[in-house]
Amino acid sequence: MQLLAEKFTGPADTSFSVQEKYMPYHDPFLHFHDDYELVAILNAEGTRFIGDHVEKFHGDEVVLVGPQVPHCWHIAESYNGKKPTAIVVHFTENFLGKDFFHTPEFTEFYTLLQQSTRGVLLKEDTPEKIISNMKSLVDARRLRRVLLLLEIFEKVSINQNRKLLASTTYLPLNNRNNYQRVNKIYEFVNRNFAKSINLKEVADLVHLSPAAFCRYFKKTTQLTFFEYVKEVKIGYASKVLRESNMSIAEICYASGYNNVANFNRQFKQLKSLTPSQYRQAYQ
Repeated sequence: MQLLAEKFTGPADTSFSVQEKYMPYHDPFLHFHDDYELVAILNAEGTRFIGDHVEKFHGDEVVLVGPQVPHCWHIAESYNGKKPTAIVVHFTENFLGKDFFHTPEFTEFYTLLQQSTRGVLLKEDTPEKIISNMKSLVDARRLRRVLLLLEIFEKVSINQNRKLLASTTYLPLNNRNNYQRVNKIYEFVNRNFAKSINLKEVADLVHLSPAAFCRYFKKTTQLTFFEYVKEVKIGYASKVLRESNMSIAEICYASGYNNVANFNRQFKQLKSLTPSQYRQAYQ
């Protein structure tokens, strides 16, 4: 699996694209594009990857991501019982004219665009207002959609409670082979988490010794390899607990565990509930 290059084009009579889409579970593949991306992630919890940044998240959030910055949201589960969704806006620097963002009125917003090479997480109460406008933007047409987007830019500009995500030394796509490696590992785990995963087999995929692979994976993702495998297994188990009537033992084995007691223990470590308590809470 290679690092995905995406290109977004809206209808011929639009200058930027807006999408609302369901976020599937276990979709961790990094991608990048030439546009700026303003994304609202709703009703979800999981892991956010922006450049060299990796962090857990839950609930609703709004992030601005610059061009050529690899990113993805690995959705582990719904945060509030609703379907995890994303509202995604893509626009170029020149979508309203060559020097549009260089006018005095856009000084603050243009600074934010420059910061987006690290990914910008907007925090506190402003995201709720931004999300409301983004929901309206999905169905807006013609001039109204441009005016709504400018309102969103204004709210983004005045938000002073923000967090830059990637490290100060991060350069967009400064090592594309690195992300190709990570994606290859993610894809392998998502295909094989229900089996016994051999560390050497995974290390061979990226042409490293097991010891070098473990160091590489921890440095890249801030997780040990088997911590990541456990999250994938428990994320899958959580989904099946919510959406099926399979027994706990059946889910245990389908998730790659061969011991129910160990499954219950690891599930509680991540979810703070036993599988039975988790299912009961959702029912």
